[in-house]
Amino acid sequence: MKQTTRFQKSTGFTLIELLTVIAIIGVLAAILVPTVGRVRDNARRTQARATFTSWSQAIEMFRQEYGFWPNFSTPPSADWSGGNQLTPQDRNLVIRLNENATTRQNFVEFLTGYQIDGSELPTTLVYRNHPNRKRIRFYSLTENDYIQLGTGNLSPQNIRFVDSYENDDIIIVMDGNQNGVIALGTNAGTYGVTGNENPGSPVTPYDTRTEVRAGVLIYSGGRGGANAGIARENIIRSW
Repeated sequence: MKQTTRFQKSTGFTLIELLTVIAIIGVLAAILVPTVGRVRDNARRTQARATFTSWSQAIEMFRQEYGFWPNFSTPPSADWSGGNQLTPQDRNLVIRLNENATTRQNFVEFLTGYQIDGSELPTTLVYRNHPNRKRIRFYSLTENDYIQLGTGNLSPQNIRFVDSYENDDIIIVMDGNQNGVIALGTNAGTYGVTGNENPGSPVTPYDTRTEVRAGVLIYSGGRGGANAGIARENIIRSW
């Protein structure tokens, strides 16, 4: 009987210890889980900003090389013969990166000198006046830059450029008159256009300044995607 009593007392003490440990673990988990989530979120935002900065630098290098901004919205059928869309202009040049397949195709070809699948650009007549006529590699695509929606070879139709949250509502703004300043202010809400493949109002940069000293600005909705436009803290900016 004495041994049984000792065993019962010993078992009871162990259960109390176990419950105490479980309670401590629960408290620590409640503290650590949000912290880990914030760390991961910060890492994603840092990665997205780094990507946007790399894109901005590539676009700026293109302008320095050729003297005009790469207008990714220009259709190949126009023979890229120039015109007012490729020359300095008074207003900002605004591009919604995933507006359509042509814009995505041009983004790759203008900045890498290659097609999306990695093959060389055609030598057909329509490519004779290609904006990146020297086929300079201003940027090298990585798997973090896009998601592939279909199988097989990469194509403008089956990829979307995304930020680190896989949000594809990405806006590129270029200094149209090349004065080193991009105007913001009350016109910030008009950045972007309504695309055919990604309809709805594009996300806005939500910057209280009237202007930013930069040649290129890139931003996205970040966490929450295109619907994060009203959540200013979610916007990811290159500046």
